Amino acid sequence: MKYYIILQPSIRSMGGEEMYTRNKVVSAREHGFVPIVFHSGIGEKIYIEDLKKYDKYGFPEFRYEPCVISKKKKSLMLGRIKNILKDLSSDSVIESHEILVAEWGEWLAENLGLRHFVYMLLEHNSLQNKSLYDFFYFKYKRQELAGIVDATIPDMFKKYSKVEGYALPAYCTNTYEDVPCVDSFRVGKADFTIGTIGRTNKQYVQPMIDSILKFASTYKDKRFNVLYVGGSMDKQSEQNVISRLSSAHNVNLYFTGMIFPISIELIRQMDVCIASSGSCLVSYNCGIPTIVVDGNDSKAIGVYRKTTDRLLFRGENDRIIEIEELLDKILVQKIYKKEDDIKYVDIDFSTHWSFLKQMANKREYYDISNIKLSLKRKLLSIFLGYYYGLNPNSIKHRIITKTLRYLS
Repeated sequence: MKYYIILQPSIRSMGGEEMYTRNKVVSAREHGFVPIVFHSGIGEKIYIEDLKKYDKYGFPEFRYEPCVISKKKKSLMLGRIKNILKDLSSDSVIESHEILVAEWGEWLAENLGLRHFVYMLLEHNSLQNKSLYDFFYFKYKRQELAGIVDATIPDMFKKYSKVEGYALPAYCTNTYEDVPCVDSFRVGKADFTIGTIGRTNKQYVQPMIDSILKFASTYKDKRFNVLYVGGSMDKQSEQNVISRLSSAHNVNLYFTGMIFPISIELIRQMDVCIASSGSCLVSYNCGIPTIVVDGNDSKAIGVYRKTTDRLLFRGENDRIIEIEELLDKILVQKIYKKEDDIKYVDIDFSTHWSFLKQMANKREYYDISNIKLSLKRKLLSIFLGYYYGLNPNSIKHRIITKTLRYLS
């Protein structure tokens, strides 16, 4: 069988990565592949129906670097994977997302003799040491590495070298449907309704909240609804958002948490939406004036399709704009208004399949045993994380994960 094997950090969540994975599964099937998704098993609930069949293919080992997993455990993992992939064809393909699972993708590709495509779905992909750079530069030179925008790969390598980037569209915005809005998410009467769509642990969220609270304090005589569509597995980030936005005397907060699908009726309640990356398209396609936030400095780039066509990073000649400035133009000056037309997403992965065809024909693999960790991080991974087998949703696991990231 010709499989399209996706290594995804989690399917038990709701965000751009999960929606992209679902869309790629559908496209792979249309292109003659048998799609399958392996993941780390983190999270509590699968929101996307098409991903539920892959829940049983969780590998807790993917939460940790391959170098801290014993040879015996890797051998057991490989045996289980081979049992899942019946009659595996040599023209099967592996696709991995994010830095950690890309290491596992290379390990699996070498052991199965398959091609391995690394697609960086995150806005920021920091290479913490030279050995990681060597691995990803190897993939880059073989044209087996791409990002979601032109700046993704150059930004990833900037600490070590200057490179050009390969970019492919990450179709993940078909999250809205014409379904009824849940009664508890129907906003009450107010002068303005400010919306946002996205995970609560994104880098821009806290600066965005600063801007919303500052704007609300400027117009103390006005009532504001803030409609937050999204959430996170990181419940602390959710509580922080709820606490801060509930603190203003003239703000009513409506917090949905992670939901799928998103009701068009829900989004249409917004007078303006503040978002970044693919989330901007969700509100824009529903006719809402959308302020685009830069993924680097968390300041505004502009109003999507009115003053900018960028979704993630501003151009070299674009000025930095305060979010409050655009809120004033949209809500008070009414320069940009809500539109009636609803646009639906046309998903076309043709560039992805063309990219696979141009990848190197000769199958060569990077020896991931050359990817090194600091001693502190390695010891923490082994003794506190993997061998203690902590619940990935527990407070202890979150503390360990944050510590590991700090030490990397």
